[in-house]
Amino acid sequence: SESFEAEGEEIVAVSKRNNTRTGISGVLFYRKPWVFQVLEGHRTALTDTFTRIATDTRHCQPTIMSFEPVTKRAFEAWEMHDLSDVGMPTHWFKGYATSIDDFSPHTMSAETALSMLSDLAAMRKLAAQV
Repeated sequence: SESFEAEGEEIVAVSKRNNTRTGISGVLFYRKPWVFQVLEGHRTALTDTFTRIATDTRHCQPTIMSFEPVTKRAFEAWEMHDLSDVGMPTHWFKGYATSIDDFSPHTMSAETALSMLSDLAAMRKLAAQV
């Protein structure tokens, strides 16, 4: 719906401001009613950010799928990048869920969700080069 998409756009804009200040990078993908987000940064900044997310009334039951150290950030070029409008056809998502209508973080592993977001980010980078 329009209001969900408007909230998503607002979350991306606020995240960019906050993440620039705190040194966090990441990506976000939303498709009603779900939001997938990868946050990368120092543990304290990530904990503070998740606490803010968990108390934001726009979110319902935010869940951490994975919280582990990495040697290199996957999305370091972006304070927060919206991958929701990449324009991938619906059938593309079937590699990650049984269908776009059955698209849920509850049916995906953390590895699958990260793979999907990484693939969407790669598509975005390719599209920007054209």
